Amino acid sequence: MLRQPNGRWTESSKETIQHLLEVHFPECRLEDQQLTPTPSQQRAKWIPARDWRVAKQTITKDRICWAIETMDPYKSPGEDGIFPSLLQKGLPYVLTPLCLIYRACIANSYIPQVWRHARVLFLPKPGKIDYTTAKAFRPISLTSFLLKGLEKVTDRYLREGPLVDLPLHPRQHAYQAGKSTESALHQLVSRLEKALDQRQYALGGLLRYRRSRR
Repeated sequence: MLRQPNGRWTESSKETIQHLLEVHFPECRLEDQQLTPTPSQQRAKWIPARDWRVAKQTITKDRICWAIETMDPYKSPGEDGIFPSLLQKGLPYVLTPLCLIYRACIANSYIPQVWRHARVLFLPKPGKIDYTTAKAFRPISLTSFLLKGLEKVTDRYLREGPLVDLPLHPRQHAYQAGKSTESALHQLVSRLEKALDQRQYALGGLLRYRRSRR
C-alpha cells in the first residue's frame, strides 16, 4: 500500500496501481483493454502517400538480421510475450514476412496497434529509505520486440545514411552519443552563470508542446 499526498493510504491493489499511474503518467486515462478493432475502427481510413523507395532503402534483410541477432535473447518481453530468442531461432522463417511488414510500416507511416501496447512495471528506486510513496518507484515500459526491431533498423539507416551527409548540429543534445538531458541543462546553466558573473541580463524562452485530445 502507498501513502497518498493527502495522507490517506491506498486500500487495494487496484487503487495502488491507479495512484502510481496518476503520479508517473499525469493526465492518463484508464480504459478497458480492447485489442480487437471496433466497427468504427474497421472503416476505411485515410492513408498517406506511400513511398516504397525510401522503405526499401531503409529496410533490408541484412539490417533485420543484425537488429534481431544483437538483441538480448531472454530480455523481458512486451504485451505480446515474444522473446528475442524466439525471433532469433525462427529468423529463417520470419525474415521475409518481417521485411514486408517493416517496409509497409515505413511506406505508409503506420505502426500496427498491437505494437503500441506497452507493459509497464514499477521498480523500486535503489537507496531509498521510505518505499511508501509513489515517487520511490520508477516505471519501466516493455514494448514489443517486433517494434524494437523496426526501431533498430531505422536507427541504423539514419546513422549510416542521412546523418553522414547531414550531421546534427553540435548543440543538438538528443540522438548523439555522449550527450543527454544533463549536458543540455549544463549548457543552459553555464550561460546563465556567465551572465550573472558579468552582471549582464539573461533572457530565455521555453516552449512546451502539448498534444491535443480528439
